[in-house]
Order: sequence, then structure tokens, then C-alpha cells
Amino acid sequence: MSRLKYGIDLGTTNSALTRIIKGESEIVKNSLQQDTTPSCVGFTRNGGVQIGTKAFNQLKSDKLRALKSGKAFASNIFLEFKRTMGTDQKYHSDNMNVDFSSQQLSSEVLKSLKSLVDDNFKSVVITTPAMFNDNQKSATIEAANLSGFDQVELLAEPIAAATAFGVDEQAKDGNILVFDFGGGTFDVCFISIEEGIMQVKDTGGDNWLGGKNLDEAIVDKIILPYLKENYKIDSFLKDDTKKGQLNSVLNLYAEELKVSMSFSDEGEIVSMLGDLPDDDDGKEIELDILVNAEDMNDVLAPIFQIAIDHTLELLKRNKLKGSDLYSLLLVGGPTFSPILRKMVSDQICKPNTNVDPMTVVARGAAIYATKFDVDEVIKDETRDTKKIQLDLTYDSDVVEIDPILAIKVNKDKTEGELPNSLSLAIKREDGAWESEKIAIDDTGDIVELLLVENKYNIFEILITDDKGNTLESEPSDFGIRHGVKTGKATLAYNYGIEMQNAEGKPVFITVPGLEKNQTLPATGELTGLKTRRDLRPGTDDSILIPVYQAGDNADNTRASSHIHVRTCLLHSDDIASFLPINSDVTIFFDIKKEGDYKLTIDIPFLNETIEKSFERKEQEGEADEWFEEQFQSIVKEIDAIKTSDDQYDIDELNKIEISVKNIESDFNKRKSDGDTRMKTRDAIRKQFAQLDLLINSSAWPSAESEMKNKFYSVEEKVKESKDSNLENQVNRFKSQMQIIIENKDVPSAKELEKQMNNFYVELLDAEHGVDLYIGVLVNFNENFSDNPWSDRSKARSILDAGMKEAMSNPNKDRILGYCRQLWQLLPRPGGSDARIDILG
Repeated sequence: MSRLKYGIDLGTTNSALTRIIKGESEIVKNSLQQDTTPSCVGFTRNGGVQIGTKAFNQLKSDKLRALKSGKAFASNIFLEFKRTMGTDQKYHSDNMNVDFSSQQLSSEVLKSLKSLVDDNFKSVVITTPAMFNDNQKSATIEAANLSGFDQVELLAEPIAAATAFGVDEQAKDGNILVFDFGGGTFDVCFISIEEGIMQVKDTGGDNWLGGKNLDEAIVDKIILPYLKENYKIDSFLKDDTKKGQLNSVLNLYAEELKVSMSFSDEGEIVSMLGDLPDDDDGKEIELDILVNAEDMNDVLAPIFQIAIDHTLELLKRNKLKGSDLYSLLLVGGPTFSPILRKMVSDQICKPNTNVDPMTVVARGAAIYATKFDVDEVIKDETRDTKKIQLDLTYDSDVVEIDPILAIKVNKDKTEGELPNSLSLAIKREDGAWESEKIAIDDTGDIVELLLVENKYNIFEILITDDKGNTLESEPSDFGIRHGVKTGKATLAYNYGIEMQNAEGKPVFITVPGLEKNQTLPATGELTGLKTRRDLRPGTDDSILIPVYQAGDNADNTRASSHIHVRTCLLHSDDIASFLPINSDVTIFFDIKKEGDYKLTIDIPFLNETIEKSFERKEQEGEADEWFEEQFQSIVKEIDAIKTSDDQYDIDELNKIEISVKNIESDFNKRKSDGDTRMKTRDAIRKQFAQLDLLINSSAWPSAESEMKNKFYSVEEKVKESKDSNLENQVNRFKSQMQIIIENKDVPSAKELEKQMNNFYVELLDAEHGVDLYIGVLVNFNENFSDNPWSDRSKARSILDAGMKEAMSNPNKDRILGYCRQLWQLLPRPGGSDARIDILG
């Protein structure tokens, strides 16, 4: 078969490999006959690499040794590095004297999984969290490439889980919610099955919410209070290095308790004598803590509630309740927790516990893999060209009972002369159906198949020559699954670019067509852009087009609050001749699949269209000073809002202020941990975005009033004209206005007001002609000193020339030109939220 057949769940704490055997997804067990392998990598003193359980069993002793030594970077065993994929975070191994990236450590896990089978496969589907950004997804592909995989298809973990569920349960039409609480990330995904087709409708979650947060909560609320009460540990808490090492060790005890209490009402945290160092008074530290279900509920429930709140928010924006769900799937090790299961039942609905939370994602990845053809370059490495080479086109999962197969002979890949005539028949493996024989050649033909319902159907390809001799072909068989069909992948974020608003501040603007939940492939187009500098060939002139990913309601918030994906550079070397400032530019942004982008820049002035590629960019870590500056800056902005005269939502402002304080408190607990630093950076940026939304929403009342007033003026003027064509335009304005009012969309209100104002001017123009614009010049002249000109001298010069034209034989177009020049020297209508579409 020429389709992919391997899937990998590359998890934060555990990973798994699956493959398709006769249409069924089969877990490939590791050497210890375990379904999953710990995503743990260790390096020995002699330079060896340990993966999985062997490394994990050494993890505690390695971290205890590091804690006792008091040295920084004394560890040689690493876990949870998936949380820092796509960043510049490094993990130092003393034994290897090397700094490893998350991608390099992940590649070691992938190599270990790959070695579990004799098949040296190079094509694979690897799952990622649904809310992974492009940098993280690119890093996952890099890790796979380092592991020897040449063809990598990415699949969101919730979709993988839903795929396996759909196959196992022969799912019916309805709404499915995947609640994926893993070791390091949380995803919630709303999937709808309509007429047998499974399609993602919406996603949400948090890349920094998972089992690790539960471990940290146990440390902060159970273990550390016990230590503070029984031992003197000030030296550990005041030194960031020692505190980081202590937390790293205590997290392991916390995880053991968390796992054990997923299946029991009581648990213990017990250390062995000599495991932990002495306290500040020389007393040996020892853990001996009994924990009951009530204690655990108090600690874990607030963390789980964050995930449930994300879920309730997703359901609300899709106008759904728990009772509307056909099934709620629990995915990930922490979902074994009885605390979580009760909370989900109480607040959403009773979850489906028939699937294995630990392996369902990996199984779904292998099933999904059968949708893809193995890359031709990879096929060529093992192709038996003495066999007749065939090209097949078909869907691997279908809802109809009689799908079509397109098939042809690939003469270029087949060695030697082909027989003059070839016949082909397709036979179902159970022998109950076989197609008629047809002639087959390199032009191809189609065959209508017949499937057994709700099963994986394997078909044998039978080829004979004109003498009736059976000939070998490659491939010689193929499979199609009848039942639920997986739909197209969707965008988990809005894609947009950074542009400047009227105040010159860089804000995020979504590219129309690349909104969140758009199906792939997707194409976006952003028009009306202007360059804000000259581009001169042969110089170092350039224009930057920063591309970002953002969540809901991101437009017109500061671009730096969102995920920077790439920066596209339009250099002077890209153009053939001079491009002046304020030139029109249109951007086309194509996303074929995850990580496969193309940005095209259309420049009418030059009659040129330029294609630009992207380079992956790691998210860089920030220094302590950056965090201090950000916390100070947002507090300053909050205080400024409090003392302003504008009307703001005080409850929302207080919510942001409390969130900032909590973020800072959590950061100070573990500021030496790279994972915590990345999490804190994203959390701060989110609060800045929330602040922008609050500021934008406060501008709504005035924006609504100005838009309505302009509409009433237009409506009144059209009534006077009694022109039915003009009335149709007024009705269109009214429909747009109703939608804008419903969404309280400030930028759109200002844009519609501008459109209606232009329309009003056109009406006056048609009514009064050149006299209208002469009146504008006269008004400017009489009130010259009252206008806030950006360049008073230039305005005076333009106005004098205009008045001279008006007093002679006035030409309408020239008079209008003078008016437009003067309008450019006045503040732009719309204020700081107005979009001005400039690149630089």
C-alpha cells in the first residue's frame, strides 16, 4: 500500500506509536510491553542516551543529586520539554557538556519510537495540541526531520481522538466535544458530524495548562507549607537557583501523589532517608504527608476549573449546552482524576469514558495517516520497478457505499516494455464482490467500488496481460474505510499582519479569509494598504510585513500582544524600479496546510507581483528586566485608566488587575524555570490585549452615535431626492449598521461612517457641483486659524492657490484636488482606532 500507516502521539509526559494493520490501528508496544513511553531523555556519563522508563526511573535521583550539589545545570535527564517547543530554551547536560533544544530532545523520543518496528518508515503523522502556534508546529516538524522522517503531516490531538472515537463507536451525526487535558497543554475542540462527515467547528484551550500545573499546585499548597512548618528552608526560597531545584524535585513527589489519587481516595508523600538535603539548621528534611480526597479537591479543582471555563466559553460562543452534545470525550492522563470527572459531569455533561485517554490520540493519528499518499521521493527509494507501477486516487474514508477509484499505469516508473494490452479487475478481500475487467493503460480509468458498511474494506488489484497471465503490480492492494469521514483541517487562530493606526501604534489586523476556524487550504486578501517609505533599487531599503497569529477579538489590539509567526521582508532588490512612498499594495496570503505558507505582494504602481517565502523563527526568551518592565507598564496603564474621565467597565478593569497580580506572583515562585518564563510572557501579553479591548469598547458609545447621526443625514438627503436607486444604497447602509451595532464593532462603525460621509459628499456634489467645494475653500479661509493644521505654512500656500482658482474660471476637479490636499493636513477622522493601512 502507498498510503501512510504510522501515527505518533508526541506527548508532554508520554508518547506512543501506532500503525495500521489490515485497517485497524494497533499500538506498538515498547520493549517493556507498555502502550506508552515516557517522553523522558537522559544522557549517561559515557555519552549514551536513555529514553523512556529507564531514563524516567533515574529522574528523581538525578534531580536530588542536583539539589544536594547546589550547582546550576547539574541535570542530565529531561522531561516536559514539549512545553518549550519553538522557543530558544536550552537544556544543559553536564555529562554531554551540550545545550539541547526542545526539538533535539523530542527527536530522541521520536527515534526511540521509530526503532520499535523493523520497518524503516520515513512518512508519519504526528499529533500536536490544537492550540499550538506555528512556531511550535514548525519545531515539531524539525524534531521529526532530525529523527529521520522526511514526510511529516501534523494533526491536532483532539481531531485524532475524535477520529478514533468515530471509527470505534461508528459515531452517528451529532456534536462531539473533545476535552483534552494532557501533561502540558489543554485543548477543547467542538466537532460536528453531519451526514457522516466529521468537521472541526471551533477550538480553544491553553498551551500552558496541563498536568504540570497540577503538580505545581500540589507543591505550593501541600508540600511547601509542610516543609515551612517543620523545617527552616529560607536559604532555598531566597536563592532562585536553589528554589528552582527544590521545586523540580518536589514536582516529582507531587506527580506520584496525583497519579495514585486518580484511583484512590487517599495518598501519601513519603521520601526516603537521605533523599533530601539538610535544612538551614542542619536538620535532615524528610517528607511524610498523608493526603485525603478533600485536600486534593481543594488543590486541584481551581486548576481544572480553568479548563472547564475555557470549555463553557467555547460552548457559549457556539450557542450550545452540555445537553446538545452527542458525546464528550476525555483525553489525557489527568482526566482519570475523579475530581475532574465530577466537575465535568456537574458543569457540562456526563463524559464518555469508553475510550482510553492515554492511547486514543495515537490510534487516531494512524487512522488519519491513511488519508495521505507516501511522497514520491520516498516511494522511489524502495520501489520495485520490475513490477507494474500504478497510480491510485481515492478517498481512504467515505460515507457513500460506492466510491470511485481512479487508476492508471505509471510507465515512467515501470522498468522495461509493457505488454501491448493490460486488463485490470478489483476484488474485495472477502471475495463477495469483484469488478468487471477493464483495459488499463497510462491514460487511466475509473472503477466504481462496492463497500461493506461500517468496515475497513481491503481490495486486491488483479492485472493480467493479453494471454491471461497474472502480473505483479505496486501497489497490489489498497483499503477504504466506510463510516465517518474526517473533514478538512481548520485554522486554530486568526492570521493577520501588523499595521499602524492613526496614532502610529502597531496594531493587529486579521487578513480577511484567514479567520479562525476557516478550513484549509485557505486564502486571504488584504487590500487598500499603503507603503510608508520609498523603496530604491540598489539600496538597503526594505519594508517589513510582520505576520501574527491571534485569538478572538484581536483586531485593533497591539500586535505585540499576539504570537509573532514570521516577518516577511520586501527588499529593494525584489523590485525592478523605484517604488515611492504611499504606493498601493495588496497582500495575498495562502495557507495550503500547517507550515506551508505563501505570501504574494501585488504592487499596481510597478505592475509587479512578488512571492515571498517564510523562515521559521524561534520565540526568544526574555530577561528578568523585561518582565519587570512589562509588569510596571501594565500597572501604569491600569492606573491611568482609573484616573481618566472616560467611562470604562470597572469590573473588567479590576479583573485584569487581579490577573496581573496573580501572574506576577506565580512568576516569582518559579522565575528560574524556562517553562514558567514562557508561560508568564504569554500571560502578560494576553492581559495587554484585554486592556486594549477594554479601551476599544469604551469608545463604542461615541462611535455608535456618530455613525447613526451620519446615517440619518444620508437618509434625509436621499428622501429629498426621491431616487429609488439611492434608497437601495441607504438600505444597504442600514443592514451593515445593524450588524455593527449587534457586535459593538468600533473600527467597522468608523469605517461605515466614512463610507456614508463619502456618499453624502457625492450627493452634495451632484446637487451643487463645483460650488460645494468652493464653499469648502471659503470656509477654510474664513476659519483658517481655528483649524489644527499639521503644516500651517503648507496649508496656507495650498489654500491661497485654491482661492485664486476659485476666483477665476474654476475647474471642479482642480478645486476638489485643493480640498483633498487640505483635508490631508488635518487630523484623520476616527481617532486612534481608525485603520490607516500602512506598511513599513
